[in-house]
Amino acid sequence: MARSEAQKAADKRYAKKINGKYKPFIVNLMPEELESINAVIAASGMKKAEFLRWAVKKLQDGKHMFYPAIFHKNEQGYWVEFPDLPGCNTQGKTIEEACKMAKEALALYLDGAPDIEPSLVDNISVSGSDSVMLIEPDND
Repeated sequence: MARSEAQKAADKRYAKKINGKYKPFIVNLMPEELESINAVIAASGMKKAEFLRWAVKKLQDGKHMFYPAIFHKNEQGYWVEFPDLPGCNTQGKTIEEACKMAKEALALYLDGAPDIEPSLVDNISVSGSDSVMLIEPDND
């Protein structure tokens, strides 16, 4: 889709404002992947660029432990399970709420528990409208 003249003008103003300090970061995603990523970012309360910088720093610091969670959609909203953590389940009316609740449930489950190595997302299969997201415990 071609950009409008107003969009092109806004692009030029933005490019002039940042004066080459920043470069765009573009990635192609499936719509359901984008929805899941946007839900995680929304639940964090951060802007997209801020979230990306935070996530990269966490990975570089080596102070991260993300667990795969399966999000199931039903009539009431979403319910979440962690395949690596038996009995660690939660729910939410929206995907954002379910993500927030998943972070809290994960933190409570792991508090005082021995180290549990998370599975690789590639090793988890889902069906239908279910999706897998990586969740970090809310330790605040």
